[in-house]
Amino acid sequence: MVPSKVVIGTPGTARQTTYDPSKTGQLIAAIFDAQMLGIAIFDNPKNLRHPTYWHARHYGLLAANAFGLKELLHDRHQDGSYAIAAGGSLTLRYRVFIHHGDFLQAHVADAYRQYAAGE
Repeated sequence: MVPSKVVIGTPGTARQTTYDPSKTGQLIAAIFDAQMLGIAIFDNPKNLRHPTYWHARHYGLLAANAFGLKELLHDRHQDGSYAIAAGGSLTLRYRVFIHHGDFLQAHVADAYRQYAAGE
């Protein structure tokens, strides 16, 4: 099934391509058979470099990117490196929130606040 319309970005935006700096979540909304469906991805407040940067494209790519700072900030002095010591680890957490209707109807902001609060 191919959607008749796709919107990407944060609430209130609609773009073909986005590198959104420091947003708490990203949205993809699509209309299928006259029905609005959406996906919101939430960045956990405990994640490295929260709020993260997001990379979204019109064909459905949506990625959190805490490491591509040079490209995202257009600053060759920012490399986004992060070293993990031998035997160490890095855990990144996100929540995927799938909903009917637009982000207001689905109370996406409330869902993010609950997630961020650990509820």
